Amino acid sequence: MAMKTRRQSSRVNASTGSNGTAKRWESSSSSPENVFLFVPNLIGYARIILAISSLYYMPIHPRTCSLLYGISCLLDALDGAAARRFEQSTRFGAVLDMVTDRCTTSCLLVFLASAYPRWSIVFQGLISLDLASHYIHMYATLAMGGSSQSHKTMDETRPWVMRIYYSDTVGDIVAKI
Repeated sequence: MAMKTRRQSSRVNASTGSNGTAKRWESSSSSPENVFLFVPNLIGYARIILAISSLYYMPIHPRTCSLLYGISCLLDALDGAAARRFEQSTRFGAVLDMVTDRCTTSCLLVFLASAYPRWSIVFQGLISLDLASHYIHMYATLAMGGSSQSHKTMDETRPWVMRIYYSDTVGDIVAKI
């Protein structure tokens, strides 16, 4: 979770304001950037709308639900790529992405638990595993490297499963095995 966008980091003395705006202290422009309108965050908002729409269609039209949920998942990959491409990585965007992921996964598993009560203990376990593993991983990362390090930063000392999970591309996956 980078505190500044890469574009801001390349400028001298850039910082992020507490109200969601990125301020440039030594720039020719005195107007702050609104991180809420960055391209990756707009993609994140679209993901939320698609996820809510898919939740609506879950009990009444599974194919529409699957389509909307699938598009939301594809946009999940796209928002990270857009953040790197447009140098718009922010803490807000990282939190928005993570919370959206956890909520959509949990909602899907809750629906599946109600649709297939015989398997509900499995779905409940998966929800617990998803929430706990992300919390523990983020907490451990913060404890090891402070707030300046992303929980997605993987080096050779981390388990291979974690390196694969947090890889950006197929080439990264192959190189990290």
